[in-house]
Amino acid sequence: MALGLTGTIIFPKLVHLSLESLPSLTSFYHGYHVLERFDPTDDIPVAVLFNEKAALPSLELLNISGLDNVKKIWYNLLPQDSFTKLKDIKVASCGQLLNIFPSSMLKRLQSLRFLKAVNCSSLEEVFGMERINVMEAVAVSQLGKLILQYLPRSLKSLFLASLVRDLVQLQELHVWSCGIEVIVAKDHGVETAAKFVFPKVTSLRLFHLHQLRSFYPGAHTSQWPLLKELMVRECPKVNLFALKPRHSNKYIIQEILTC
Repeated sequence: MALGLTGTIIFPKLVHLSLESLPSLTSFYHGYHVLERFDPTDDIPVAVLFNEKAALPSLELLNISGLDNVKKIWYNLLPQDSFTKLKDIKVASCGQLLNIFPSSMLKRLQSLRFLKAVNCSSLEEVFGMERINVMEAVAVSQLGKLILQYLPRSLKSLFLASLVRDLVQLQELHVWSCGIEVIVAKDHGVETAAKFVFPKVTSLRLFHLHQLRSFYPGAHTSQWPLLKELMVRECPKVNLFALKPRHSNKYIIQEILTC
């Protein structure tokens, strides 16, 4: 541990951090609590777990579980290079958590390979969608596996359409018992027909998604050239199946809406 020029506490060699069963914890940096409004229209500020006073430039593995009082993990302004080496993130049983990654974190996630979120009943966003510029640099380009389980209430979608173009390494997408209505949400103000390509996805599992209405809420096509497994169970409002056209090695996900 070292002290930076601006008073920031630096953990230069910390690679693996696990915070589990700490129901009273609200901030990683003791004695300094940042209160930030999650929604500008909300008058109630929330505590942030990681603020600008602690830098973790070498952190690769982060496990957060049983933090009952944490509503937001990352502050919008963080020390330079902090969290840029994150590869593996697991979040579980954080009942008040509202989002995992704000939009301000996306450019720091170019090393992220694995994300799992389980049993966070208040979660509204996985990847923050506020203030996203659709022309931003590549964000989660190394993400290979995404698992979401038991997020039943406020989570309505997984990705913004502009984020999908970055998922060039995604191989497995598994979503169970969540309240999502669409997999991919529209970019703000964009109404044109969309085309989504998932070049490396081999496994797509959608289980117990009773609110899921469609893959994308507009005209679109999707291609899955390496898809080997498509499992859809107890998703009563949408039917998905994979087609492989003649003279083509690319699977196309088709959907039939049901009432």
